[in-house]
Amino acid sequence: MEPGASNKIGWAFGLGLERLAMVLYGIPDIRLFWSQDDRFLKQFCLPSINDPVTFQPLSKYPPLINDISFWLPAEGYTENDFYDLVRSIGGDLVEKVTLVDQFTHPKCRCLIRRGLQGTDKINADPVAMKERLARRKSRTQKHSHCYRITYRHMERTLTQEEVRVLHASIEHTAEQELGVKGRY
Repeated sequence: MEPGASNKIGWAFGLGLERLAMVLYGIPDIRLFWSQDDRFLKQFCLPSINDPVTFQPLSKYPPLINDISFWLPAEGYTENDFYDLVRSIGGDLVEKVTLVDQFTHPKCRCLIRRGLQGTDKINADPVAMKERLARRKSRTQKHSHCYRITYRHMERTLTQEEVRVLHASIEHTAEQELGVKGRY
């Protein structure tokens, strides 16, 4: 009742790609490769296959998400400065900062159009009218950004109060250092 196989001793060798990737990327648990968690998968979506990747551990605790909106100063504001400010205050508790909305107040165009059509007859002097329109323009045509900040701790659930204090500190510091005016 032999199936035709001879009685020999041999070696079988196999190397799973998952094991190689675990060593290469510093992934601690092979089960993560079957995860449907976008946070894990996004770590490996890079523009070039040659870009270095180091696995960032995932927290099992829920995030707290707060938005911050503010009017931008006339000049001197850069998004990177805001991102740096949030990271310096929030540290490891800030998981992600995303620009979710940009708004430009449209009021300026209406005021200029109305002023140029001559409906503003209080002061018929063209120079004075131009100055008044310039003052109105400085009060309008403002630009606003809204950012979504995701807070998450690696070892415990954050409380609303902890995040509220941290978020208030970010708001205050952004106004002081970046010259923005809060919309909160």
